[in-house]
Amino acid sequence: MKIKFGSSTHSRINLFAIWIFLVSVLYFFPDTKLCAQATQFITHPDKILFDARHAYQQNNFATARHLFDQYLLQNNYNNVNDNTIHANPVFVTEAKFYQAVCAYMVNASDAEMLLAKFIDETSSGQYEAQAYFYLGKYYFANGNFKEALACFSKSDTRNLTEEEADELNFKLGYSNFTNKQWNDAKTALAKIIDKKNSAYYHPANYYYGFISLQQQNYNSAIASFNRLDKHKTYSPYIPYYTALIYYYQNRYNELLEYAEPRINQPGVQHQTELNQLVGLVHFNKGNFEKALPFLEFYESKSKKLSGNDLYMVAFTQYKTQHYDRALKNFSELSNAKDSLKQNALYHLADCYLKTNQKQEARNAFFSASQLNANADIKETALFSYAKLSFELGFDNDAIKNLQDFIVAYPKSKNNVAAYSLLSQVFEFTQNYSKALEVLEQVGGNKIPELSESVQRVAYLRGVELFNERKFDQAIEHFNKSLAAAQEPSYTALAHFWTADAYYRQAKYNNAINHANRYLATAGGRAQSDKVNPASARYTLGYALFKQQKYADAFSHFEAVTDALANNSNTQPVIAPLYPDALLRSGDCQFMQRNYKSAANFYNAVINKSLPGTDYAYFQKSMIAGLTGFPEEKISGMKSLIKNYANSYYTDDAMYQIGLTQISINQGNQAISTLEELLKKYPQSDYAPKAIANIALTNFNLNNLDAALFNYERIMKQYPKSPQANDAVMGIRDVYAARGDAQGYINYMQQYPDFAISTNAQDTLSYEIAESYYNKGDCTSAIKEFTDYLHLFQQGAFALYAHFYRGQCLYSRELYDQARTDYDYVIAQKGNPFMEQALDKGGRIALYIDKNYAKAHGLFEQLLNQTTRKELVIEALRGLVRTSYFTQNATDIKQYTQQLITQPNATQDDKLDAVYYPALLDWEQKRYAEALPNLQKVANQSVGPEGAKARYCIADIYLKQGKLEEAKNACMRVAKETPSHEYWVAKSYLTLADVYLANKQIFQAKATVESIIEGYEPTDDGILQAAKEKLKQIQTLEAQGSKLEE
Repeated sequence: MKIKFGSSTHSRINLFAIWIFLVSVLYFFPDTKLCAQATQFITHPDKILFDARHAYQQNNFATARHLFDQYLLQNNYNNVNDNTIHANPVFVTEAKFYQAVCAYMVNASDAEMLLAKFIDETSSGQYEAQAYFYLGKYYFANGNFKEALACFSKSDTRNLTEEEADELNFKLGYSNFTNKQWNDAKTALAKIIDKKNSAYYHPANYYYGFISLQQQNYNSAIASFNRLDKHKTYSPYIPYYTALIYYYQNRYNELLEYAEPRINQPGVQHQTELNQLVGLVHFNKGNFEKALPFLEFYESKSKKLSGNDLYMVAFTQYKTQHYDRALKNFSELSNAKDSLKQNALYHLADCYLKTNQKQEARNAFFSASQLNANADIKETALFSYAKLSFELGFDNDAIKNLQDFIVAYPKSKNNVAAYSLLSQVFEFTQNYSKALEVLEQVGGNKIPELSESVQRVAYLRGVELFNERKFDQAIEHFNKSLAAAQEPSYTALAHFWTADAYYRQAKYNNAINHANRYLATAGGRAQSDKVNPASARYTLGYALFKQQKYADAFSHFEAVTDALANNSNTQPVIAPLYPDALLRSGDCQFMQRNYKSAANFYNAVINKSLPGTDYAYFQKSMIAGLTGFPEEKISGMKSLIKNYANSYYTDDAMYQIGLTQISINQGNQAISTLEELLKKYPQSDYAPKAIANIALTNFNLNNLDAALFNYERIMKQYPKSPQANDAVMGIRDVYAARGDAQGYINYMQQYPDFAISTNAQDTLSYEIAESYYNKGDCTSAIKEFTDYLHLFQQGAFALYAHFYRGQCLYSRELYDQARTDYDYVIAQKGNPFMEQALDKGGRIALYIDKNYAKAHGLFEQLLNQTTRKELVIEALRGLVRTSYFTQNATDIKQYTQQLITQPNATQDDKLDAVYYPALLDWEQKRYAEALPNLQKVANQSVGPEGAKARYCIADIYLKQGKLEEAKNACMRVAKETPSHEYWVAKSYLTLADVYLANKQIFQAKATVESIIEGYEPTDDGILQAAKEKLKQIQTLEAQGSKLEE
């Protein structure tokens, strides 16, 4: 790119600035005031006039002025009413003229007035032209060149000496010069430029040469400037003007020969501009090494540069491989206009590449790709941006920009490379949603290079949705993967997870279908630790078990146990399947009453002390009871209680012991066992049943008072339980045994609701609603339960109606309505649905209502009440989260420790146990404690928690002043968790702050502009923050820029 000096705004301003300089400097001109030649006087005998003339001739202007004043006063010149005959008018005119001239010579305050008055009163004569000359000199000396020009134009040289004539012509020329009357100025100055002996010879040539330069009369200008080459005052200015003329005449070699030896001479003027000219000539010749020192000198001495000049300096630095210096200047040009800006950004990007700053190069290519001045640069920049996005691991951007490139430039020479890059990036991307969207938009199924990518990406997106428990969407994506089947391994994987998703939706036939198709496709080979034939058979077994097809289920569970019997300990991912498959195998045989076979499976668990041993003991004991060995059943249950005191099944075991003791007529022992159950597990679901059995056993033992007491316990503690209705009948039996019918009637008056609520209509209405619920028809069930509760608000089955309706509403995601039902259930003490209501109510409060205090209380209540392993862990999960949201550092420490020690804690649980305390530490500015735990989360998660953890790490490093670590942490968010766009954008805002701290203004600006350009949500504060930061950056940029506005 060649730079034309004349096209530069700065170059034109140079000439104007020089003109301003020339019209403001008067020391060039010789002072002629005190050496003016006196005009010859006419002799006159008058003594005063004679003395005045003599004083004037002696340059004694003050005395002469005084005498001329006396002479005029003596002749009553100023007395208009005086009729005295005055002196000769010629002498009076002479005296008036010299009076004014003397006033000028001594800088008298009335000099202008006297000269102007003389001119006004003298219509013509020998002194008029001279008067204009002196008045012009007065104005000239005082910088009033417009008035001076008017006076000099009315003067002439006829009555002036040669020196005065030269002075007149110079000052006339100069006054025209100041008023930009170039031709008139040259006409006047031309009369002097050849008069070597004139005092005005040199200044006249100087201005004449400058005007000639201005008018592009270069030969004339050179001639005048050559006359000044040795002059002490003017010679320092001549090298620049001469070089400038050579440049305009395209005499570049002569310019260099002339200017380079003079450029560093002492006192040389316009050295900055002269360096610019020499550098420019070398630049346009392609001699960048020679141009560099001259252009850098010019840049260093200039406060502001035009866009072209700054580009020339930057490009020269770029061509001479001084990339660090070029970076600074190209960056400044990011505020230039149109093609200059785009060129600068493109070369800026290349400078970054040359210095191995790929991220910064990527930003510059992006900025260049957004401009339309040069189509070739736009195309190349967009492709380079996409390519660098891929190389740096910004898969999300790479996909989008490669897609944009292919659409915008379908015939580009880079299209083959673009498709190749796109197929590669799909192998690495983790933003599967965006990748699939792009693949579908570009018709990936029809492009050989991309068809396998469609299968893979659709599958991986399905897995993401599966992990988010969005099973319908997951199945949809697995089907897309299956429709694009290319690679058998992905076909098998898609079938496997489709089966699992259908199972979790209780769509067991579909689950069985896809599990079988997986087994047929997999060919007995495992695809991963999680995906293998054993796991598929495990799913099949459960699906069949849920359909009560116990024989078919057993065949699959047994196949799982056979497959894993020898290697379950070496595969930790599937290790839990082995003991569970043993237990389910036993359950299948149990349900088919194959008790001996069932016992063998339970014993296999017990003998190896596998997880679930407590359940195996319980089931084995139940088999003993069912096969006629009640004492063995009791012994087995007691062993369970002794060896597994914290087991979920201990209250079940105690209850079964009590029932068995009743069945073998050990009533008193049964009562003791059941009372112990109530004492140890007062919140157990068995509590009302245990009390009912205690009451009935006492009744059978004829302990009528004890029986009545326990029936009353049910009525008071569990009035909404099914046992309450039985208790009414039991109380009736007690009073009947006593022969006290009236006593029963009187007693029941304290429970009037039971008389109303146990009628046939109550029961019938409830049973209709419950039948719909049991059939899975939630729509009808919700309506019928609502009708029942409207009719029987305090009905016998109100608790059941509220709970079952709440379950249906929850399954339909009608959480506001479900909340009301769960709150009702929770308010009824000692009911069998308490734990489930606490669990669901806590979830609604936490995830839907964001009522963290309420959720915290519900989960604490659940944790203190339940013995079920799955509910214990759900309670702890909720408490970890609510402790974080309520900013309770003490509770979060306590509950995370409990969570990670649970035997059924998942990897996600263990991650949360690190994540939420770390987040709390970060928010409360305990950065030293937060950082290592945030690192752990970032290393283990690519989900939203991992994305936020990465952002928090970047924020901590920035606050600690560790800028390089902060920059890398910001990049990590975009590279590793690109689908979480909010945290990516937040990290880019932090990255902009990192760049600002490093004084990389352009990079900060480009980063923020990329957010404004590409971020779509408008309601989360990101765009507003980006726009505010851009204003801040633009202010900083303007303060430090050398670029002319």
